[in-house]
Amino acid sequence: MLTRYHRPCIATLVFLITGGQFASRLAAQDLLRGWTTNQGTDALVLSKVREDWPSTTLSLRNTSSKSITAIAASSPPGVDTYHHFYDYLDSGSAGLGPGETYNLRISPEEASLNAHHVLNVDAVIFADGSAEGSRPDIDFMNAMRLGRVLETERIRGHLARTDERFLDVDKLAESIGVLPNSPEDAFASLSDVSLPDLSVADFPPNGGAKSLRAFLGGVRNARQEALWKMEELRKLPAKTPAGPDVRTQSTSLLALKRTYEAKSGVYRGLGRKVFGRVTK
Repeated sequence: MLTRYHRPCIATLVFLITGGQFASRLAAQDLLRGWTTNQGTDALVLSKVREDWPSTTLSLRNTSSKSITAIAASSPPGVDTYHHFYDYLDSGSAGLGPGETYNLRISPEEASLNAHHVLNVDAVIFADGSAEGSRPDIDFMNAMRLGRVLETERIRGHLARTDERFLDVDKLAESIGVLPNSPEDAFASLSDVSLPDLSVADFPPNGGAKSLRAFLGGVRNARQEALWKMEELRKLPAKTPAGPDVRTQSTSLLALKRTYEAKSGVYRGLGRKVFGRVTK
């Protein structure tokens, strides 16, 4: 039996193709909910926006062929700029792999100030030590990393020199010290600390006040984490109780030593790749 069919004309085919492309663009625009980006680097692209009150989540997809280990973004452009920095260095992750997505959450205040719904994708640092984007933001992330890495190594040294059998938590906390209040205080506390290929001499020479604040922030963040650990130790029993699975100050200090040794190993393995270098 013969089946009759109609051959579509060229005009119909063109309409179907262009109509489908238009529908795809509309769908993509709907996913972004009116948001756009200023691209300091093309390695991260806005792929989706979710408005889950009270926060707004901006999904940024890694479109490069390399893992990203640090991200700088800002919103909105202008006087009241919010800066966002995320570093995978201490997250236990190898970074944001190709095709993977980082979700940036912004507050209702920030979203309300961003009347034009524009996000600056400022800079990224890759796992191989290369970087793309705004040089001031790359310097900022490098300075914060340097402060965090060297302070972590300083704390590792104090932990390594502490005998868990005769632990005095107050004395250990005193050796870790109080939070520095200025970049000068931070630099002074790290003058004798170094790793292979890394020391305070590696501070970005043209970083300026912004990078100084970043370095101070990196030191303060790492030291604050250690001081919180000291508070946790104080709450634990000093001696081994009857139960073998109950944490004590001694067993927790041993675990803390292993954690800091592991971090130091990561930093030593990275060497100069800790810093993002603009290669083009």
